[in-house]
Amino acid sequence: MLGRAIPFVLGLLVAAIAFGAWTQRDAISGALADLTSSSRPVTEQSISAVTRLAGRGELDAMNELARRYREGDGVEADPVQASGYTRQAAEAGDLDAAVRLALALFNSEGAEPDANAAIEWLERAAEAGHAEAQAELGERFFDGTGVEQDRERALRWNQLAAEAGNARGQYFLGAHYRSGLGVEADYAEAMRLYTLSREQGYVDGLFGVASLYHYGQGVEQNYAEALRLYILAAEAGSVRAVNNLGVMYFNGDGVARDPAEAVRWFRRGVEAGNSTSMLNLGRRYVLGEGVEADAAEGFRLMEAAAARGINDALVGMGIYLRDGEHVERDVPRALALFGEAAQRDYAPAWRQLGWSYGFSEHVERDYEQAVTWLTRAAEHGDAPAQVDLGVLYERGNGVTRDYAEAARLYRLAADQGNQFGQSNLAGLYYSGNGVTRDYGEARRLSLLAAEQGNPNAHYRLGLIYQSGHGATRNYAEAMRWFRLAADQNNATALFAIGVLYRDGSGVTRSDAEAARWFRRAADAGLVDAQYTLGHWQHTGRHFQQDFAQAARWYRLAAAQGDRDARNNLGTLYENGQGVTRDRGEAIRLYRLAARQGNDRAQNNLRRLGETW
Repeated sequence: MLGRAIPFVLGLLVAAIAFGAWTQRDAISGALADLTSSSRPVTEQSISAVTRLAGRGELDAMNELARRYREGDGVEADPVQASGYTRQAAEAGDLDAAVRLALALFNSEGAEPDANAAIEWLERAAEAGHAEAQAELGERFFDGTGVEQDRERALRWNQLAAEAGNARGQYFLGAHYRSGLGVEADYAEAMRLYTLSREQGYVDGLFGVASLYHYGQGVEQNYAEALRLYILAAEAGSVRAVNNLGVMYFNGDGVARDPAEAVRWFRRGVEAGNSTSMLNLGRRYVLGEGVEADAAEGFRLMEAAAARGINDALVGMGIYLRDGEHVERDVPRALALFGEAAQRDYAPAWRQLGWSYGFSEHVERDYEQAVTWLTRAAEHGDAPAQVDLGVLYERGNGVTRDYAEAARLYRLAADQGNQFGQSNLAGLYYSGNGVTRDYGEARRLSLLAAEQGNPNAHYRLGLIYQSGHGATRNYAEAMRWFRLAADQNNATALFAIGVLYRDGSGVTRSDAEAARWFRRAADAGLVDAQYTLGHWQHTGRHFQQDFAQAARWYRLAAAQGDRDARNNLGTLYENGQGVTRDRGEAIRLYRLAARQGNDRAQNNLRRLGETW
């Protein structure tokens, strides 16, 4: 009898447990139905019931409460509560919640900002195949928004998101192909990915297509089509398109140049929170372009852009302050801003620090620091830094002079299409320093740089045609290239034109015309021109003799270290010609020239019974 009763009792227990579970599920469904139904008022009881369910680990309950507290829907908005429930859902394995929690941690929405924790949550979801988490990581690492920029990690996540069909991932993977970041640059692939993104309704996919038309990348440049697509994208909410419309109006790309209209678009971008628009509008205020100049407002906007991760804003402010352009010069603050951007591993900031210490007239020269910073930027592939570092090696500033290393660095920059790398490398091929002399290669590289408007390349092409090295001698062609450079106030070209007139090479000989071009070159600071004018007026050759004018030109050339000018100026002081006689000053100048190896200065000192 007892044996038959045991199965019956167990059956009752199982039925009771099943009934309890069914009752609990029914209660869960009922409570959530009460809370989510638009036809039923939210009551304290329904909130309490769902809160109890969330406490028992029910994901739907956690997420519903998180949404309610986040939006203030039926309860008083409470970001801390919303974040807490989101965290519970994320910890319980809900991938959507993990993404929402990460964004809350990035944006300080109910939680202390914690970028590292945010990345951990995103990566947890992304590794589990959550495409939106992958796209979020891809965008953040690509732009450096809230995290340290890392294009390699960006590429990995954008590839995974794009492969999953995520429109944002497709757009940013297109940006990789467009810029050649981690992959070989491929505008056609960028257009394909932008188009896929656009077809899914992702507005920046539309922006991407527009920008390829804007800059003629992978398609024939078409400003009208770019403008049309930018406007469509801007109307659909793309703040990137809003910013680029400002760029089109500022540059006059396919439209009448209109800085005021550009400012209107940049301001609209700022109001939408676009960081690049903050930078662009800030620059317009500093420069007074399209808006009344207001450097304080410009810097406020640029600082806001910098705070949002736009490193170029820090660099831009630093350049204005270092050079004293449109703002009062403040070199210490400029270097501090460059340093802040440098700490973010921003190569242009490394370059600006290097250039400041190596070339700026406003910063105390420190070639060791210049070499350190420029090397770091050059190794990162920064073409302007490669050129600047090459100049230091060519001159032997801060490093042992090494023409071969200069040539290597110039070539790296030239291969990136940098006009200064092309022009400087052409100079080495012309002189045979660091490379086997090759006038043909010098001409080829000079033409590449000249196509970009490089005045030094224009001058060198003139020199090639003047000398007949690398091309058949042709003074008319030489004059044409020299004038292109002279139009940009290139001092060596100004002097070269003067030489053609002095010698009557391809033009009617004219001392007056030669002197006019020499004077322009001298005013531009060319020491050879300053010395030549001084010598002409000292000797009365080509000019009426004028010792005072001779002394003026010699003094300028001597200040730049010209040994002949120092000796000749010393002669004027010794004889009291154009200056007050001053034997001591004459001896000082003779000694400077003598120590530079000037034979006449050495003889003058011997004559005076002096040593050097």
